[in-house]
Amino acid sequence: MRTWVSLVVLLTVSLTVAYILYRRVSSYAHPDTKTPKGALHVNATSPEEGLHFDNATLRYEGPLGVLHTSGTVSDVGAQHGRLLARQIDDIQESLRRNVTSSVSRDGLFGESLQNIRLRWRWRTLDDGIPGHQLVELAALVRAAKKSGVSLGYENMVRQSAVFDVGAPAPQSSGASMWALTRALTLIAPIASEQGNRLMVTRTLAMPGLEDGGEAIRNRPLLHISRPADALAHASLGYPGLVGVFSGVNASSLGVFLHNVRSTDVRLTREAQPSTLLAKEVLEHAQTLDEAIAILRKATILGSAVFVLVDGSTRSWAVVERSPSATDVRQGEGSSAIVDTFEGAKFKEDPMLERSRRARPMLLRQKRAQQRLRRPHANAGEVADVLRDQTSSAGSHLSLGHRAAIDDPQSVQSAIFDMSSMVLWVAETGDASGAFRAIDLRHELAGESGRSAPPPDIKASEESQGARQATREARAFLTRARAARNAGKRGRARELAAAALARSPTLPEALLLAGQLAQDDDDELAGRALLQRFLELGADDLRAKEQVEAWLGR
Repeated sequence: MRTWVSLVVLLTVSLTVAYILYRRVSSYAHPDTKTPKGALHVNATSPEEGLHFDNATLRYEGPLGVLHTSGTVSDVGAQHGRLLARQIDDIQESLRRNVTSSVSRDGLFGESLQNIRLRWRWRTLDDGIPGHQLVELAALVRAAKKSGVSLGYENMVRQSAVFDVGAPAPQSSGASMWALTRALTLIAPIASEQGNRLMVTRTLAMPGLEDGGEAIRNRPLLHISRPADALAHASLGYPGLVGVFSGVNASSLGVFLHNVRSTDVRLTREAQPSTLLAKEVLEHAQTLDEAIAILRKATILGSAVFVLVDGSTRSWAVVERSPSATDVRQGEGSSAIVDTFEGAKFKEDPMLERSRRARPMLLRQKRAQQRLRRPHANAGEVADVLRDQTSSAGSHLSLGHRAAIDDPQSVQSAIFDMSSMVLWVAETGDASGAFRAIDLRHELAGESGRSAPPPDIKASEESQGARQATREARAFLTRARAARNAGKRGRARELAAAALARSPTLPEALLLAGQLAQDDDDELAGRALLQRFLELGADDLRAKEQVEAWLGR
């Protein structure tokens, strides 16, 4: 008995010590920060100025939140977290699955050990993030707690890298294409009586999120940051995003990010997430050459295309970065950029080739290049390009087709006049809504008084009902994929049928409904649905090959 008791005690002590060591190794050091004192308040005589805290303000232009922060990196993070704590918490929840999906749940103890494996896999992430950016994240978390919201520092650090090393949620529409995001950046020179300008149009969707990006779409945010030791800059994103997807600084230099998947991406100790690297460019580069130098020197965590635009010289460059290679090309005139590498250094990457074969982004790019060949005179004409629903062959594409320029799943659609420093942001997330004009020069200067932006761009005449139906159909499809993954084929077919009832021409709905019919050996229904999927124009190119083979069997 004494022997057995001794063994149990020894085993217990060993496991306890091992667990303590594991927690220490897999935890992130929490920077020490302070939250400015004071309460949230509004000016009683001018409530339209928004919510105030410390030196920061939060006001709303329609659905768009405009956040002004200033001071040290700790001040900026604290102001962000204090003013937007509840919204940050909602969005953090929508991104959580993309972190956990990066670690498999397969195996005998896969479910119960997933969190342990996740912590171990991501244990070195904070080592590659510069200290001042970790301070900003820590200050955001600490200030949010003052507003009654517990965010979790480790969760915020991981989500800063989710678009580099995270994974699409298994039931999302991005899972079959291995994509968290889908972006399109168009560079359009403008010639008019008011002078020559350079405009950048931008759409960003997040099909790999469990909710398809709905939480982010409903909380658009323009963050105007004036840090004490860096260039003032404006970035279009969402509450809790410390990095940058789309932004411009006070020197009229813009950065627009496209995340890409390549085979050399690994979680390492010295690599910086791409959104945080884009922010570093905005904070420290005043010219294209300076921006390119920063991107060349950096060690990047994921793979990404950085579109750099200089509004002062009306010039632009594209920097393609992976952990092991860099390719730079500088251009003139117009261009359309999508989520892939075009440089010779990346031609042999099998993951990039697989992505190009599955995703219709090159078809989308081809159509955009056709539209950019025509001259444009103003922002309204550029907005019409974002509303295009025609294929490169000239045929009309159904609403929600992923080869169309118009993307109802977009969480962000915007037009940047890089020469005049004006931003138009779509109120609906996609290009169909009205574009609200923001005078960036005035916002970045932090001047008092009202700005004088140009007129807003009117919404398209198309009814919003069909777009809402498309989004609802995609929500049904997400639940249908989850049911299919759980082995509940009958429930999955019901949900796919509900999706088709909401949007009968949505290619994703036709494809999934047809595949579920195949699973049940319902060949008659499967053939009808999949034939319809091909007739309307397949937007999943890998599935198209499989469907054609099955139908021709």
